[in-house]
Amino acid sequence: MDKQKLLDALLKDLKSNLDSLVEAAFVAKEAATSEESKAENKYDTRGLEASYLAGAQAKRAEEFQSTIYKLQKLNFKMFDKNDVVTLSAIVKVVIDGEAEKYFFLLPAAGGQKLACEGETYHVITPESPVGRLFLGKKINDIFSVNTNLKEFEYEIVGLY
Repeated sequence: MDKQKLLDALLKDLKSNLDSLVEAAFVAKEAATSEESKAENKYDTRGLEASYLAGAQAKRAEEFQSTIYKLQKLNFKMFDKNDVVTLSAIVKVVIDGEAEKYFFLLPAAGGQKLACEGETYHVITPESPVGRLFLGKKINDIFSVNTNLKEFEYEIVGLY
C-alpha cells in the first residue's frame, strides 16, 4: 500500500472542498454586503444572518487550510512487525474475529474515508477515541472498543 498515494488522494479531496468553501464564503459575504440585505425594519436580520454565515464559512476554510498544511508536512514512518502504532501508521485490524478494516492514523482529517486498490482506509487522529486506543499497540495486540450499542474486539494484524 502506497501511503503517499493515499495522502495525495486525501489532499486532492480536501483542496476541492476548500475551493467550494472559499467560493461559498465569498458568495455569503457578497450577500451580507449587498444593497438587498439592508434591513427594511428592526426585525429584518437577513444581512446579519448572511454575515454570520460568511464568517462561519471563512473559519471553516481556515480549518481546511490548516488541515492541508499539517498533512503536507507529514513525514511517513515505515513500520515493521516489532514497531508500535504511531502517527502515519496504516493499521489493519480484524474486528470480532471477522471483519478486516484499515485505519490510517494522521494528524488531521479524521473521519475521512479513502478508497484505493480495492480497499477502504478510515482516517483517524490520535485525538479520536479509537485513535487513542491504537497508539502504542503492536501487531497481535487485542483491545476493546465500546460504542453506545456494543463492545467490539479489535486485533491488530498488520502495521504498515
